[in-house]
Amino acid sequence: MAAVRRIQVKRIYEKPRSADGTRVLVDRLWPRGVSKNQAAVHAWLRDLAPSDGLRQWFHARPEAWAGFRKRYIFYSPLKISGVIMRLC
Repeated sequence: MAAVRRIQVKRIYEKPRSADGTRVLVDRLWPRGVSKNQAAVHAWLRDLAPSDGLRQWFHARPEAWAGFRKRYIFYSPLKISGVIMRLC
């Protein structure tokens, strides 16, 4: 039986801890003011981040989380499955 892995979501600006496990950054742009050493990420998965258009759409409507989530999941299944395969 395979071990169950827990996924945590954290902001990149939070200090890394040893209990974090594998750290993955999912963003199109590298965060301002954070060096690669400070971030301590094992992988940067730009391809899994929302498109620029979707990100801008949500930025103009922060109250529309449900709509953002639906659009992200609808438009991203192939990207998500490819990235998951790379992580396994």
